Amino acid sequence: MEPEELEIEGFEWDPDKTETNLAKHGVSFEEAEEAVEQADLISDPYKTRGEVRYLVVGPSSLGRMLQVVITIRGLNARIISARRYPS
Repeated sequence: MEPEELEIEGFEWDPDKTETNLAKHGVSFEEAEEAVEQADLISDPYKTRGEVRYLVVGPSSLGRMLQVVITIRGLNARIISARRYPS
C-alpha cells in the first residue's frame, strides 16, 4: 500500500502505553508519529483484536528507521506500538 493512500489528520495514543513502549523498546510515540508522517512503506491492512491495523515503516527525525503499528479512528492514526526496524 502506498503511504499517501492513508488519509491521516492527527495522532492519538494511550498516554500510559507510550511510557511502557518507551521503557520496553526505547521509542516514544512522539518519535513514532514522525515515522508515520514520513512513511516509506505501509502494509496491507490486517485484522487483530477486532480492528484493522497497519504496519508502517519510516524514518524519525533522530535518523532511526522505525516500525509502527497503527489503527485508524476517524481521521486520526492511533499508535499501538513502535520499535526500531530490524536492520
